[in-house]
Amino acid sequence: GEADAQFELGWLYFLGSGVPEDNAAALRWFTLAAAQGHAEAQAAVGVIYREGYGVLENPSEALDSFRRAANLGSPSGLHYLGLMFYNGEGVTRNHSVAAQFFRLAAFADHDEAQLWLGFLFESGNGVPQSYEESVKWYRLSAEQGNPQSQSRLGSAYYSGEGVSQDYVQAAQWFRRAAEQGNASAQSFLGFLYTQGQGVARNHQESVRWFRRAAEQGHGYGQWLLGRAYANGSGATPNSITAYVWLSLAVANGEDGAQRDLSETEAGMSSSEIRRARSLMATCSESAYSNCP
Repeated sequence: GEADAQFELGWLYFLGSGVPEDNAAALRWFTLAAAQGHAEAQAAVGVIYREGYGVLENPSEALDSFRRAANLGSPSGLHYLGLMFYNGEGVTRNHSVAAQFFRLAAFADHDEAQLWLGFLFESGNGVPQSYEESVKWYRLSAEQGNPQSQSRLGSAYYSGEGVSQDYVQAAQWFRRAAEQGNASAQSFLGFLYTQGQGVARNHQESVRWFRRAAEQGHGYGQWLLGRAYANGSGATPNSITAYVWLSLAVANGEDGAQRDLSETEAGMSSSEIRRARSLMATCSESAYSNCP
C-alpha cells in the first residue's frame, strides 16, 4: 500500500540507493508512513533521532518513537527499547526491563535481539546467568546469519560453556562469521589454524586470517599477526613488520603484546626502529589500508 511505498522510499534516501543520500528526506517519508500505522517506519524514525542522522540526537523523541513502533507490533521497536533501557538513553537504565524487551523481540525472530538476549544470559545481566540459555539464543541468531552471534557461538563451542566442547563446531561457526568480515572470528579462526584445533594446522592460513582481522583494527589479530612475523610462523620473519603490528596491538589495548614488542625491539637496530615507526604511522593514518 501507500505506507509501504513511503517506507521503501525512505530507505532509498537513507541508504542513498538510486537517489542521493538524504537523511532529511528519509525522515519525511518514514514519518508519513508511520502516521499511517507502519510499524517499521515508526521504528526507523526512532533510529534517526537516536543516532542523530540529519537531526540533533534526541533520545526522548527516539524513545517515544520506539514505544509507538512496539505498540504497532514492530520487533525492531522492541529491540531498540531494549537498547534504550540497557544503556539508559532517555530513560533510567534498567537491565531487567531491557531483557524483557529483548526477549519479546527475540521471540519475534529479531536476530539482533536474540544476540543481545544471549549476551545478557552469558553475563547474568538483567537475567539469571545461564550459559545454556545464552547458547540457545546465540544459535537462533547465528542460524539467521548474524555474524556476532556466530562468533559467540564459536566461542561457546571452543570453551565448552553451555554446550559440549567441540573444536570442529567452533571452527565452523568462527568461519561463518569470519567470512562475513567479523574481525574477532577472523582472529580466533586464525588461532585455531595455529593450534590445529578443529582444523588441520596451517600457519599460512592462520596468517591470512590474522591479517584480515588486523586490517580492521582488531587488536588481538594485530598481536597474533605481529607474533607470526616475529617468529616466522606462516610468514617470512621480518622484525620491522612485526614491530609495526605489535605496536598497533599495544596501542589498541592489547597489553600482552608489549612483551613480544620489547623482545622484537631488542633485536633491532636504531635505523630499523625508526623505519618501523614510520611505517606504523603510515599504516595507522591510512586506517590500515597501507601497511606492511
